[in-house]
Formats: sequence, C-alpha cells, structure tokens
Amino acid sequence: MKILIDGYNLIHTIPLIAEELDRDLESSRNSLVRLLNTYRSSKKDIYPITIVFDGQKEHFDKRNTPPRGISITFSRGETADELIVKMVKNEYKGSILVTSDKELRKNAEPYVNTLFYSEQFADRILLSTLITEEHYSEETPLHNQKIDTKKKGNPRKLSKRERHRNKFLRKL
Repeated sequence: MKILIDGYNLIHTIPLIAEELDRDLESSRNSLVRLLNTYRSSKKDIYPITIVFDGQKEHFDKRNTPPRGISITFSRGETADELIVKMVKNEYKGSILVTSDKELRKNAEPYVNTLFYSEQFADRILLSTLITEEHYSEETPLHNQKIDTKKKGNPRKLSKRERHRNKFLRKL
C-alpha cells in the first residue's frame, strides 16, 4: 500500500508552511518534504509516500532530492487532481489518498482504500513531529502538555459508506 498526497492541498492546512507558500513555492515544498520525512522516521512500518504538485519542476537541484521513501511528482500540462485520479486508477489502486478537495475525493473514492482529509493527516504529522523532535521548551515538558487523541462518537456505528451500502442492499 502507498500514501498519495495532494501536495498544495496539504500545505494549506499547515499554517507555518502555508505562510511560506506566498513567498517561495520551492521553500514551502521542501518544508513539507522535511516534515513528512520526520513523520516517516517516527513510524516503524510506514508506507511509501508520493506527493503530487501542480505544475512542473523548474530545475533539478541535487540538494533538494527527496529522502528515501518519499517521491515527488509534478503534473505537467494537467492539474494535480487529474493526475492523481489517473494514478489511483492504475499503479496506486488501493492506496491511501490525502486530500480535502471534494471533487477529487469523489472521483478517486472507488479506487482508493482509504481517504484522509488533509487536516486529519496534518494533525498526525504535527503530533508525531511534536513528540519526536522536542518542539517544546524545558519549562513545559511534554507530559504537562495536553495531547488529546481520544476519538469521539459511537464506536459501534457503521461508517457512512457501510450505512449507505446497507441502505442500498435493503432496497433490493
């Protein structure tokens, strides 16, 4: 299984990187890659990550090659959403897709295993970064900070997709 990320969609959900986006595209993309690399290193069995960005790479810089397990794809001559749909129909079928774009989610849903909202994935990345990289000060140790990972809602309730499927099957 692989993780496929709508790059600029995810960047806009991370405030520090989104601020960089207005000044320098390359810098914000590199910040996202560094953050994802930190996330990958904090997990033991993480899937390969592919980030898809709109546009094309202006120039190749060996210093900015992505780390192992992370690949970057640019959509040349088409939108990133169109490229992502093509990718999930072919080599990324059954993968995990990270995007908050409603149209992309609708078009890719039949082909992916799991859909993550960018906000949810950004929270996971930032939480793992907080834990692994000691972004906290000495005055406020980590055990005094409140990190709420408790899920809300009825744990026995079927997912929306399963409820919809059951509703359809009852009509047959």
